[in-house]
Amino acid sequence: MCENSCICYTGQYEFYQNCPKCDSIRLDTNGKAKRVMPYLSIIDRLKIQFNNENRAEELLYRHEYITNKDNNDLDDIFDGEIYKELVNDSLFNDKRDIAFIASCDEYQIFKQKTDDCWPFLMINNNLDPSLRVKKENLLIPFLIPGPNQPKDINTFLRPFINEMKELERKNFILILFIIKIS
Repeated sequence: MCENSCICYTGQYEFYQNCPKCDSIRLDTNGKAKRVMPYLSIIDRLKIQFNNENRAEELLYRHEYITNKDNNDLDDIFDGEIYKELVNDSLFNDKRDIAFIASCDEYQIFKQKTDDCWPFLMINNNLDPSLRVKKENLLIPFLIPGPNQPKDINTFLRPFINEMKELERKNFILILFIIKIS
């Protein structure tokens, strides 16, 4: 990524040697990237979860909730209009399909307010509401480090988008994500 947090060298910038926003050089004198953005694969983490018998059963919450729902109360995200529209569009046909909420927002790590970062947080809605927001169940596939606000956020999202496309191609899991960036 750009040392000034402008872009991540993905997509159209994959082969650039200088940042198109600030003109900083991509590599140091040893030919290594000056800054990197680590990415933890969502696919790998889902495979681990589905291979655990207890977790695989917990991940059926969405299916069990909509199958056993017997009133019109708004008790969960699956009672909302967006989810219902997606179901009408033939999404979420498999009981193992996953619904995520994703959020990316600025966060100040230190009191000195010198370094901000932008964590990309995912909540797995297929878990019971009592479990889904516990810290051990939150997924953070990447963190955009500062020092500055990203100038092209889409370049940082590219690894995540590529994984979502891969999941869609393989009909492995369909993903719902809503991104709030501020």
